[in-house]
Amino acid sequence: YCAALCSVALLSASLLTPLCHCALADAPPGQIAFVRGGDIWLTNADGTAERKLTSTGNCHHPSWSPDGKFLVFASSGNIVRLSLPDLSVVVLAATGDCGCPAWRPGTNEVWFARLVHPDQYKCGKVTVWSVSADGGPVKYRFEGGGAGCTRDCHISWRRDGQLLAQDGGD
Repeated sequence: YCAALCSVALLSASLLTPLCHCALADAPPGQIAFVRGGDIWLTNADGTAERKLTSTGNCHHPSWSPDGKFLVFASSGNIVRLSLPDLSVVVLAATGDCGCPAWRPGTNEVWFARLVHPDQYKCGKVTVWSVSADGGPVKYRFEGGGAGCTRDCHISWRRDGQLLAQDGGD
């Protein structure tokens, strides 16, 4: 749903590059974060001022902080916080098997998926964890819904901070 909505928003802005993941939900007014070629990009909603924020080629699932000052995303199986506008980076969870971060509304928590016994394709049993956006220990929350891949899962929140859905990516 988000990728389709993001594609429509960016296509209407005459950006014809295919996209895989975007962050629209809690974006600052007029801002869209998206993934192109494995990197996180930022653009105005009208397609102007496009800016590449990362250069590793392995980033996915950007999620805005509630105040719009940070993005969290997955990179090489780690959860990373990127400060805007200075682009400083903090690795929040460095386990190598993380994905799908989602900032919990009204909190300073980032929730994400981890895999139990991943296979060669980084797919396996999905578990859900959290970490403070300031860093610190990761906390196990619950076992997710079946097997999946950390690149293909989603954690969704209601605006009141209640967990709406977790999809393992099957």
